[in-house]
Formats: sequence, C-alpha cells, structure tokens
Amino acid sequence: MIVLTLLILLLIPNPSSAQPDQPRNTKTVTITATAYCLQGKMANGQKTHAGVIALSRSLERDLNVKFGDIIIIEGVGEFVFKDRMPPRWKHYRVDIYYPTLRQCWVFGVKICKLYAKAKQLE
Repeated sequence: MIVLTLLILLLIPNPSSAQPDQPRNTKTVTITATAYCLQGKMANGQKTHAGVIALSRSLERDLNVKFGDIIIIEGVGEFVFKDRMPPRWKHYRVDIYYPTLRQCWVFGVKICKLYAKAKQLE
C-alpha cells in the first residue's frame, strides 16, 4: 500500500514546479481581465474584431507596449494590443474583445498573469 502511494505521488506532477511558457526578457504582471463586445472603432483606428485586447493606460505605460504588440494572458491565450481602455480604469486591467455578449458573460472577470512579447505581428 505504501509503495503504491509513493508511486502515485511520484507520477502526479507538482503544479508549483510547472513553469508557463513565459517569453524571455518580459515583465510579468498580475492583472484583472474582463471581456467586452461593443462593436466600433478601436483606439488604433481599426474596427473591433476577435483576437484583440484593450489595456489600461497604466499597464500600457508600465509595460512600454505599442499597438500591435502581442500580449499573453496565462490560461487565456495570446492577443494583439490594438485598443486602450478609458482613463477611469487606473489599475492593471485588460479588456478582451469577444463578438457576443454571451461569450463575455462566460468569460466573466479573472485575475491572471500577463506577459508582453517584444516582437510584433507583421
């Protein structure tokens, strides 16, 4: 019985030892992530579409990111920074665009880790 328990403990990975695929030379910050579905024009001048993210101004400033930079949210995915949140959101906050209100409700509000990739999409 003890041998079986030891084997099981050895086979189960330790979640604290697992490292996420964090890009090199990036700053890691903890953020509040929400979702939005408002269609219209983003801060970069383009129309809203799936795969884009809006950052709070403090987050944009502190990470020193530009429109087009790739933003990775741990456990959620990769997005392209193309929109900016209103000035009233002063803390580290992101808003991910989803096409429907239902998808936004399902996403809800999450506390996540965020990384900004140095390279930009072509």
